[in-house]
Amino acid sequence: MTHTRTDSPTVAQIHAAGVPVTLRALGDDRLLDVDFADPVRPNVVTAVIDASADTAPVAASWALTTRVVALLHLWHDAVPGDPELWVQCRQCEAEMGIVLPIGDVIATGSGTIPDSVVVESASGSFKLRLPKGADLAEWAATGSPPSLSDLGAPVDADVTAADAALASADPLVDFELEAGCPECGAAVSAPVDLEDVALRGLERAQGDLVRSVHTLAAAYSWDEATVLSLPPVRRRRYLELVEGR
Repeated sequence: MTHTRTDSPTVAQIHAAGVPVTLRALGDDRLLDVDFADPVRPNVVTAVIDASADTAPVAASWALTTRVVALLHLWHDAVPGDPELWVQCRQCEAEMGIVLPIGDVIATGSGTIPDSVVVESASGSFKLRLPKGADLAEWAATGSPPSLSDLGAPVDADVTAADAALASADPLVDFELEAGCPECGAAVSAPVDLEDVALRGLERAQGDLVRSVHTLAAAYSWDEATVLSLPPVRRRRYLELVEGR
């Protein structure tokens, strides 16, 4: 079963769990259907990806980095350009903007993500499977903290070694931006929750779309379908007229 319009332009082709998947533009109607208010964030990520993928719903079974890569592709398509994130220098407390290079980040996470990793520790080695979207959804829905035992770790597992192995195999989960402070020159390393940043960007795009539909519907007595059928350029021109710009 296909979950997106076949005439939607292709955004990217990715490999998820070894299977090639075509991501298509969300389109106005698909973007409006996403419930960004769902308190279980992994479910929102899954809904966004499944709305654009040319396969049956499968994003819940993908590795976390693969999900982030798909989300970044869709966000970058809906909101072109590299965003600037504001962070504070820990040395001099100056506020500074760091550009998030979406293309480079996507490239970092586009390699082969293994299903599992072998963790070497002082107490011996053990195998861990990488968490999937469904694991995050279950942990979030039940309020349970992420558990290494759910991923196959023994009771006495070396947590530090396990976390390091998972971070290496799943590189976009614990992502950090690095730059030099323009005020004091200190090295700045800022953790970035890529899922959150992308979802907030898409939610803002949805909000802008809703306001556009409302404004044009009120001004011209058009229904939603009529407004959404307008090419974006023409829609913007009408908005400029209504808003006196």
